[in-house]
Amino acid sequence: MTDNGVTYDMLLMKNPWGTTGYSGTWHKGDTNWNDALKAQVPHGIDPTTSDTLGIFTIPMDKLADTTCILSYEIAHTRESEGFKSAWYDAESMDEATHEYFITVPANDGALYFTVETYYQEIIPNECTSGSFLSGGTSISLTSPVQDWEVWKDGASAYTAYQFAADQFSLPILLTSYAAGDVFKVRVTYTWFNSPSPDYTVKIYSK
Repeated sequence: MTDNGVTYDMLLMKNPWGTTGYSGTWHKGDTNWNDALKAQVPHGIDPTTSDTLGIFTIPMDKLADTTCILSYEIAHTRESEGFKSAWYDAESMDEATHEYFITVPANDGALYFTVETYYQEIIPNECTSGSFLSGGTSISLTSPVQDWEVWKDGASAYTAYQFAADQFSLPILLTSYAAGDVFKVRVTYTWFNSPSPDYTVKIYSK
């Protein structure tokens, strides 16, 4: 966008859940916005009122510098390279540890493992709050506790333990493996009486 000879590098973004906005520079109530700048936002969107749709603008330098993207998770898709998702839905689960086995037929590039469940704004907090013991210390949380690992060939070659504050786990990326390797995904959830104790074990690969 350009105003009075000054150029602003901006991104127009959308939170698909439409429930939270952006509070930094160029937020909906920022005095930087004037009619000339608002008119340059594409698709006829008014950035001062579009927060109800989950749409907001953010300066490019808040997201990335000249060399890398900083501290943000953005949807990662590689469909153009032949990647696709395969998954197993585990429904009405208990709090025991469960194991899932995946045999990889060929070494055909990166493997992305995830274990996902409902976002925190879908399940009321009062249904997913509670305390659990960690090393003898009581810890209180307002969302289910997610603990999952990926093992290869019976050895704990790759592990990840995640407390899922938003119920969406970051992928574990594996690139070193051979055709026929078997991966074991171990999953444990502490649900705190969630009415929907379900999760999905997923692998994104060729």
